[in-house]
Amino acid sequence: MPTTTDTFTGFRSDAIQFLVDLADNNDRAWFNPRKAEYERLLKHPLEALCVALDERFRAQGIPLEADPARSPFRIYRDVRFSKDKSPYKTHVSASFGYVGGDPHGGGYFHFQPGEMYVGGGMWQMERPALEAFRATVRDDPARVRAAFDDRAFAAWFGEVRPRDELKRFPPGWPQDHRAR
Repeated sequence: MPTTTDTFTGFRSDAIQFLVDLADNNDRAWFNPRKAEYERLLKHPLEALCVALDERFRAQGIPLEADPARSPFRIYRDVRFSKDKSPYKTHVSASFGYVGGDPHGGGYFHFQPGEMYVGGGMWQMERPALEAFRATVRDDPARVRAAFDDRAFAAWFGEVRPRDELKRFPPGWPQDHRAR
């Protein structure tokens, strides 16, 4: 499975500078002669990070997969429907799906000059997972609030808050439910 034998030791300052320079020179004429440098400074360390995370996920029983071949996002932007035709992303990132292949959730890592973050959650859940989540919110809102307010979790990851709120209640919900 591993596509790299490197051990993750972090991203070097040269990697940050490469991304700064890429932001200033976001075109093929600049990037192509430096592609090997990109791979050495950013692509291979990101793959090594995925190997290290996958080992940690497994050791701690976290049901996420960090596959060095599938988790990292490509450096190339999809410019087909964008007014900005810059061909390259000025960051590196990776996603970590749930074991078993649910494509709608998991973890995310993002690294660029001046900004690094991790996140996790669900996106466009399949109907059974969405209904189970809604049922928990509806039937046990105290449990959901306790998860949001967990001090140890917030101390480590920061304040937990939903990103999107529904404009109206889902079908079958009482319109005066306190989870609004």
